[in-house]
Amino acid sequence: LLGDNLIIVLAATMGKDFTPEAQAAWQKLV
Repeated sequence: LLGDNLIIVLAATMGKDFTPEAQAAWQKLV
């Protein structure tokens, strides 16, 4: 759950730079 919130914050911060590939990479880390 914490990881999901972190991903949401990252997506909001990175905006259009937060690609599906970046999201997948982060989800593997958390």
